[in-house]
Order: sequence, then structure tokens, then C-alpha cells
Amino acid sequence: MDALAPCAKLAHLSLLGNPVTRQPDYRLYAAHALPNLKVLDFKKIKREEREAALAKFGGEGGARAASEARARGSSTDAGAEAVGMETDGEEKAEKKGPTPEQLLALRAAIANAATLEEVTRLEEALTSGVVPSDLKLGPE
Repeated sequence: MDALAPCAKLAHLSLLGNPVTRQPDYRLYAAHALPNLKVLDFKKIKREEREAALAKFGGEGGARAASEARARGSSTDAGAEAVGMETDGEEKAEKKGPTPEQLLALRAAIANAATLEEVTRLEEALTSGVVPSDLKLGPE
């Protein structure tokens, strides 16, 4: 989740099938770590969830809970690595997966997708790191 925090405009996210979804308080931590997130796994994040996330992960006690959640959630780092993102400032010996431009194009394509099938296909490409051959990069 922390690897996605720099994506300030991230409003819709699906991590269905990702091991991170099995972590305790996964939705609450996502609501806390990604404050602009509106929809997680095709379900709207409700005000009550935001309040619960703030109670659990906000303030001094929340910083400790968030730190513990990050320590337990090593699978979130694995998910970030799958799409070629750096985790916790670690340098990769060899970069694999999409370039930053391709990641940006994938995110834009997801945001502009017209069908659920297209969103699913693009999200799978994003998590697997395999860029579809029909993905257009930038203006033509």
C-alpha cells in the first residue's frame, strides 16, 4: 500500500486476488494510506471506514499500528516489485517490468476504460508487469 501512496490522484483500485487482501485491516489501512481513494475492490470506501481507519492508524497510536501493518504486509512490497516499483527506497539490481512511462499509460488507460473487462485486463497487466502490445504511449 505504501508504494502506492505517491499516486496522489489514485481514486479507484482493485487488488482482488493479491495476497495483501488477506492482511488484517487491509481495507482500513488502504483508506488510511491512500486518502483520495474512493473505490477499493469495486466497493466504495464509506465514511465509517474512513473514521475507523483514522481511529486505528491516525495519531501517535496509529503510527505504531501503521508501522506494524507495514511490517506484517511484506506481500505489499512483493506486489510493488511485480510492477517494477521501488519499495522503501531499495534499489533494484536489475529493473524488470514496465517503464515509468508504461505504468503511467496503464494507469491512464484504466482511468479511461469503457468496460469492466477492459479495466480487469489492464489491472492484470499492471500487477503482472506485462504491458499489452496495443497500449498506446503518449500522443501519436
